[in-house]
Amino acid sequence: MNNFPILPFCRTNLENFTFKLIKEIPKNSQILHITVNGYKVKISFEKINNNLICFGKYKNYLCTIEETEEITNEFHHLMGTKLSEDIRTICGIGISFLNWHKKTKFCSNCGNILDFSKNENIAKFCNNCKSMYFPTLTPAIIIAVTKNKSLLVTRKAEWKGKRYGLVAGFIEYGENIEESAIREVFEETGIKIKNIKYIASQFWPFPYQLMIGLTADYQDGDIVVDKLELEEAKWIKFRDLTDDLLPPPSSIAYFLMKHTIK
Repeated sequence: MNNFPILPFCRTNLENFTFKLIKEIPKNSQILHITVNGYKVKISFEKINNNLICFGKYKNYLCTIEETEEITNEFHHLMGTKLSEDIRTICGIGISFLNWHKKTKFCSNCGNILDFSKNENIAKFCNNCKSMYFPTLTPAIIIAVTKNKSLLVTRKAEWKGKRYGLVAGFIEYGENIEESAIREVFEETGIKIKNIKYIASQFWPFPYQLMIGLTADYQDGDIVVDKLELEEAKWIKFRDLTDDLLPPPSSIAYFLMKHTIK
């Protein structure tokens, strides 16, 4: 039995899933097809056309994906709750794979057009200089900082409604996880932290992050907001953090905030 939190979009939500490029789809195959527009998806269980990208197998279904500009009421946003957890996870993997596939067309070493590798489950190969390219996964920290039963929350200007999130950012070259957390919190809010602890992680398909969830205690400083990153940062008492102020339940930010204020 797993003794770690299982968050949305993580493959632990799936049984019998194989992440593997399947170039030729056999006739009469059972299909789980994802039509994607941005981060909105539509699910069907039939073969749409012969030019699909098949990125894996789930149970007895081959998982395929394609893009469209169409938007109908059949589309669901991946951040929503209308999709079952297994289907949402497959959609997240598929969208991340599709984003990587679109952005990895040419060899960065010699400029040659890349082909899918014949020897790896999911990879691209340069037939000219023999370079190999694997799907991108970018590590980032997200951290819940507490002070006297209050939580340090943040808000970006583009976020809809009045929901708050947590300090988060990408790990830079030469940093370990703790150094990244210390830097990000100080850069965005002017706050110094201590007692950093790992809580959980989450694959985040927007477009392909590995979110490393942490907690920390306040050490020193007053809030000074980095206006290039945030619209607002402030302390909110645990008792005042009602659900309408929290991020979507599919996010690790929601999990960390609930974990911290319980």
